[in-house]
Order: sequence, then structure tokens, then C-alpha cells
Amino acid sequence: MVFRISAILFFAVVLPVSVASAQDNMQAGPDEVTARSDSALVHSYLEEAGVSKGEGDIRRQRKLLGRAYEAADSLDVSLLLKAVEKDLGEYYLETSSYDSAETVLRRAAERSSDGIIQTRTLNLLATAYRYQSKYPEAMKTYNQGLALVDSLESPKVYAAIKTNKASIYENLGNLSKAVSLYQDGITFAEIVEDSSFLATALNNLGNLYFQKGDYEEAIPYLEESIAISEQQGFYNTLLRSKHNLASAHRDLGNYKKSREVYEEAWALQKKVRPDIPPIQLLHSMGVFYLKVSELKKAEEHFQESLEYARQAGVPAGLFHNLIGLGDVSVARSDYTEATDFYSNAFDVGQKVDVPPFRVTAADKLYKSYKKANNFDKALKYHELVKQVSDSLTEAQQDEQLALAETELGLRQQQKINQLLQERQDEQEARIQTQNWLIIAFTVVLIIVIISLYLLYRSNKERERINKELEELNEVKNKMMGIIAHDLRSPMSSMQGVFYLLKNEDLELEEIREIASELEISIRENINMMDNLLNWANSQMTGLKIDIEKVSAFEAVDEVIENLSFSASHKSITLVNEVDTTIEAEADINLLQLIIRNLVSNAIKFSNEGDSVTITAKEQNDEVIFKVEDTGIGIPEEEREGLFSLQGNSRSGTNNENGSGLGLKLCKEFVEKQNGTIELESTVGEGSTFYVSLPKAS
Repeated sequence: MVFRISAILFFAVVLPVSVASAQDNMQAGPDEVTARSDSALVHSYLEEAGVSKGEGDIRRQRKLLGRAYEAADSLDVSLLLKAVEKDLGEYYLETSSYDSAETVLRRAAERSSDGIIQTRTLNLLATAYRYQSKYPEAMKTYNQGLALVDSLESPKVYAAIKTNKASIYENLGNLSKAVSLYQDGITFAEIVEDSSFLATALNNLGNLYFQKGDYEEAIPYLEESIAISEQQGFYNTLLRSKHNLASAHRDLGNYKKSREVYEEAWALQKKVRPDIPPIQLLHSMGVFYLKVSELKKAEEHFQESLEYARQAGVPAGLFHNLIGLGDVSVARSDYTEATDFYSNAFDVGQKVDVPPFRVTAADKLYKSYKKANNFDKALKYHELVKQVSDSLTEAQQDEQLALAETELGLRQQQKINQLLQERQDEQEARIQTQNWLIIAFTVVLIIVIISLYLLYRSNKERERINKELEELNEVKNKMMGIIAHDLRSPMSSMQGVFYLLKNEDLELEEIREIASELEISIRENINMMDNLLNWANSQMTGLKIDIEKVSAFEAVDEVIENLSFSASHKSITLVNEVDTTIEAEADINLLQLIIRNLVSNAIKFSNEGDSVTITAKEQNDEVIFKVEDTGIGIPEEEREGLFSLQGNSRSGTNNENGSGLGLKLCKEFVEKQNGTIELESTVGEGSTFYVSLPKAS
């Protein structure tokens, strides 16, 4: 918990000095002339004290106020004495002498019925109550001041009291109400262009966000308050704002910036308030040094602040500095010394009867005793924390209720609030209109973007379809070329053979040789026809797949048997090394078509005396078929497009023709069975195709 003193809005009373004309003095008696002269002297003291306050010369301010009080008291003029007591009470508030301020201001509030001075005095008296945590008395006194002032005749005083009431809500945890009142104060200051009021209101709101822990939200308000105060020479507000800004940067972890601003605040403190104990600033700097682990400096600052608090009789200063010294001891792992400081802080909290102090001190004692392994005492203070916290919650609720009842008693309609509310309503209406325009523009922009995106997708889809149509047209042309050339050749050969047979122009041996060649050609074309029909069927009607448990050996063996004639014609050995126990999840017809195409390609691109070996092995959840030949291999530049119809088909070692459709079907049918196909090839050494299919479960 950070010790702080909330900012107060001070308004120096500048009463018109009565300057008697020569004629008046001539007509007045000696005693009356003397009284008027002494009254003017009192006012001059007050004016000079106000100037000294603005310049930060607190010592001279106090001396002048003392002289003004002596002169006013000797005259025994109630109104004049009340004005002096008001300024004197304001001085005591500035110097943290709250008891003296309360005494002087209460006496001043009872002396006269003058509305403006009475209101300003009540504002200061309520602030003295607030500084002593007497919130119901403070709220009641603020409302008494509001009841005496006309919001239009004295808008600055009215707004000041409303803003000071925000501090009560802030201290009692009603932060939304506090923020609202502070914002009203800032709005008022901007309307009437009062720089002093604006700087103070900005500092108050920044300090509220700091106390909430919204440090990044606090910083802009504090920086704006500093800028105004530096420009206008409002040194007291400048000191408060720099102090709060340094603490905000400290708790954000911006230690370099925090140290810099603390040093500026300290220099300003010595210049502006040399005779006022810097209790709060020393404590805040002690917290800073504790956070950056400069423990000796932290201890020195807490001790100095503690001594000033003892001299000034400020219980809050005693409490927070004792807590700070306890925290330093904890950082040094000296829990015995820490518990001594925390115990003294707890005693202060009990003496002044401030429950939050007791909660904080008890929680510190609980943690210290726990770290010191004194669990009995740790448990005692842990239970005490809960008890005091519960009572504190009830007390806060009671105070909130009391404040609400007090507020209900204030029935006077305040015109300044209406003015501010109307201005706010106009601003909100403009903002609402702007929001609707932004929403409409956003909706239109989104529609345009979606339309452009759909148009783009439509164009891309059209391009894709056109490309597919072009590819299909190329495939059609290729198929027609295959049918026209590759299928026509064996038919022409057969027609020639039949013609020779018919005319009995061939010998028996020649017929056998031609028949053998013709059989091979017909087998290749049957295989090509199978591929064409399967591809056409898959393109037009969709492929129907019947997945079942298939014996890998039997599927391969049947393919080898069908292709053995073609292989023997080129003296190529077909070897089935598939284990008879291996089973795959596949469509038997598609699997045999895949193996047949791969083996046929291997025969086509092998030389006489080469071999083609088919193996299979189980690996994880797959069966991997391997079709390996010792043929001529596939050049690197021909592998691209090998599994599509875009590649060029090449002739075999015996000038065998091909459509290029077989490997495309292999890839398509393998993938439809949740498998993969891969190729390895070395020119002059052979090629190996790998087909992976799911293993039978």
C-alpha cells in the first residue's frame, strides 16, 4: 500500500480592499479612520501571503498570515477575522497539520454568515475531516457548503467542492463515482479556461488511476498536469504531479525514468516547500529504492520520513514508514527485526482505529512469522487478517450507506450541473452520430471488400476450370492419337497376316514367327485397352473401390503369370519374392492393375537377360511393394510429369510403344486406396518403384 495525501483544490480568497476617499476620511472620526486603515493592512497581508504561496515561499506566507491574524484579532471584526482564519486553516492543511486546520476552520465557519467565505471555509474544513478519514463528517460539511453556494454565481467554488467529494468516494472504493466527479471537474475547467483548476483536476484523476494500479492510464493525466503547471508556474501542483508521475513509473518498472522524476520532485520540494516536512515524498522514494534493491538508501529514506511523521504527529506517516522498514528487513532476511517493525505498525493501526492499517500489518506479520517458521504466531495473524477484513467490509458498507443518506439530504437543484450535463449530452450526441457514420462506412467497406473477394475467387475458379478443360482437351487429343496409331498398328498387322494366310503365301515356320510377334503386340494393346477403359470409367462414372484383405503374394503371382510370355520373349526373368504371409487392405483388381503396369514398364525398359524382382515387406501399419528392374533407368529430365499425362511417353528397348497412361493410373489408384507411390532410378542401372498400402489388421 502506498502512503499518499490526496490533492485538495485550494482557492485563495481575495477580498476587495476598501480604499476610502479623501472626503470619507475627512468626515470620519479618528477611531473609524484607524479601523479602516488597519482593515486595509489585514487585506494587504492576506494578498502578500497569497503571492508568497504562489511563489512557494511557505515561510513568508506563514509570517504574513500571523501578522494578518494579529491585526484582525485586534480589530475584532468577525468577517475579517473569518477570512484570515480561512487562509490560516488552508496553510495548516498544506503543512499537514490537520488537527490545527480543523480547529481554526471550525471556528471560522461559525463566525459569519457571508456566503462565499462561509462556503470556502466549509470546503476546507471538510477537507481537514477527509484527511483524518472522518468521511461522514467530511461529506456532510461538503454538502453544507454546496447548499450555500449558487452554482452559476460561484461556479468555481461549486465545482471545487464537487471535485473534493470525489476523494471521499475514491478512499471508500467507489471509484466509478470518483472518476465521474473528477471528469466533471476537468470538463468545467476546460469550459471556463481555468488553468489552475485544470492542472489540479488532472493531477487528481491521474492519482486516482495510480491508486487503482492503472499506471499507464494515470501517466497521460499527470504529464498534462505537469505541462500546465510548468507553463503557468503552479509550483505546488507541479510538485504533487511530479511525485505521482515518479511513483507511477516506479510501479510500472520504469526505474530510470522514475529516478529522474523523483530527483526533479525532490529539488522542487526544497525550493517550494523548504519548511514543510516531505513525509510522503521521502516514503515514496524509499519504496523506489526498495524496489531497485538499494536497501541502505531505502532504509535512510523511511527513517527520515518516520522522524518527520513523529514530529508532525501524522499517524499515516508513522504506519507506512514502519511497514517500509519492515519490508527492508524482509529483503535482508532479518525476520526478527521485520516483525518488530510490523508489530509497531500494527499498534499504530489499532491506536488510530484504521482497519486497513491493521489488515496490512497483520498480513505482513503473518508472512514474516511464516518465513521465520513461527507457525503459531503466523496462524494467529492469518486469522486476524480475515477477522479485520470482514469487519472492514462491513464498516465500508456502513460508511457508504451513511454517505448515501447524507447525499439524499441535498435537494438543491444545481444549474452548473445542468449546464455540464447538457454539454455532455451534446457531445455524446455528436459522438453517437459520428459512430453511426463510422459504422455505416465500415459496413459499406466490408461489402465492397467481400464483393471484390468473391469476384477474385470467381475469376480464379474460372481460370482453374478453363485450365482443366484445356488439359482434358489435350488428354482427349492424346487418347485419340493413341487409339489412331497404337491400336491401329496391330489390327493392320493382323489384316496383313490374314491376307497372306488366305493366299497361302506363308510357310508354317513364318506363320509361327509372325503369330508370336502378333501375340505380344496384341497383349500390349489389350493391356493398353484395359488402362484406357479403367481411366475412362474413373473419369466418367467415378471409381468403385472394394477394399478387402488381399494376399500380397497371390496378387503378384497372378500378374507374373500373365506377363511371363512377354518377359520370356525378351529373355527377362520375373521374380516373386513376396512373403506368403503378408496381407494388405486393398482392392484386388486395382492392386493387380498397379503391379501389372509397373512390371510391364520394367519389361519394356529392360534389355535381354535382365531381371524384374517384386518384393513386399511390412513396416509399421503399411505394406510396401517394391518393383525393381535392372534395365536402362529413367533420365532426370523425364521424371517430371512421369505420373501424369503431361509427360511424353518413350519407346522401350525393343521399340515398344506406350500411351503414358499406365503410371498415371498407378498413382491415381494407389492414392484412392490411401497409399503412396515413389520412384528411384539410376540411368544404366535400373529403376525401382515403391507402392505403400495399408496393412491388413
